Amino acid sequence: MRKLAPIFVAALAISLTTAHAQRNGFVFRSTRMIGMGGTGVALPGPDNAVFLNPALLGLSEDRQIRLLEAQILVNENTFRQYGFYQDHRDQFEDLDQMTDPERNRFYNEMLEVARDATVFGLNGSAPLSVVGGGYSVGVYERAVLNYELREGASSIPLMRADAVADGQIVVGFGCKLLALPLGDLYFGANGKYLYRAVVSETKSAPAVDTIDDMRVYRGWALAFDMGLAVVSGRWSVGAGFYDFNWPEISWTVNDDPPDGLHIPDGTIGGSMRLGAAYQAALSVPGLIDRVKFAFDFESPLSDRMGTLAKISLGSEARFAGLVMLRAGIHQGYPAAGVGMRLNVVKLEYAFSGETLGRHPGQLDSWNHYVSVGLGWGI
Repeated sequence: MRKLAPIFVAALAISLTTAHAQRNGFVFRSTRMIGMGGTGVALPGPDNAVFLNPALLGLSEDRQIRLLEAQILVNENTFRQYGFYQDHRDQFEDLDQMTDPERNRFYNEMLEVARDATVFGLNGSAPLSVVGGGYSVGVYERAVLNYELREGASSIPLMRADAVADGQIVVGFGCKLLALPLGDLYFGANGKYLYRAVVSETKSAPAVDTIDDMRVYRGWALAFDMGLAVVSGRWSVGAGFYDFNWPEISWTVNDDPPDGLHIPDGTIGGSMRLGAAYQAALSVPGLIDRVKFAFDFESPLSDRMGTLAKISLGSEARFAGLVMLRAGIHQGYPAAGVGMRLNVVKLEYAFSGETLGRHPGQLDSWNHYVSVGLGWGI
């Protein structure tokens, strides 16, 4: 039973809740976007242009060359669960010496802690991405593991792991389409090649040493996004339409799955996002400038989320010509962030809450994001 301890520690290190790993398209949520409450579909910027609205590519003549963009995500409950492990290391090591009532009480304590949403994730881009001048080309990846620890037969903890690893090549363009009475209309589109590997397995604690027997499914898909933006002075409005061709992942299966196991669902559903942004004229020389406000409305036609959970509000300003401070509201939860650029290095941090249920207040998740970027024009 000592093998239970490394299982628990591993869960803390790599577990993500299902809300962060839905079987849909690949979207890289930049730390800037998160610090601004999850907004960005109408706000110009390289990250927003690649994944939120390719029409924004037509608004920038500057070119960004990125060699690295690594983002780490840690949930507040991760620290609590790691603390539980540190405080109960002796019990983990002495499970075999416990009486049945003692072991069951310990299992119940552990399950109570593990039921909370625990998050640790890694997003990144490599080896190279170029954004600006009306186009983007990049390679991106993400690794996610959904982990669940629950009570099984005879009160023995049961571990269910559902891992997803994505690699994606994104090629996009954006341009000014025409001049309207209310402003200039921009259009953009992305083509995406997605490679996905999925692992799904359920093991009881005594059988976890067979974890290397887990079945891996691999597949690929071609998906397309498009976006629109209207710019009038300091105002802009935007709309993004993602995976609008509703692609289906083509899985590579060498043999039939055993009884009780099924090939993963390969459907990638389309989605959309609407928003507006305002770049204020407010500035104090040497103190504050680049003040921006944004509003996003996510998945307006979906009934899987309540109305409040679809709304994001954000703001951003540069202080002393060096530090970017951000704040916002995401799904009714506060968000905040800070960023700094030092020559070819970009450092950013964000903190944000979100709901893992349908409405705010259902399964709260409080997350920390830290990212490091390396490149030119970042």
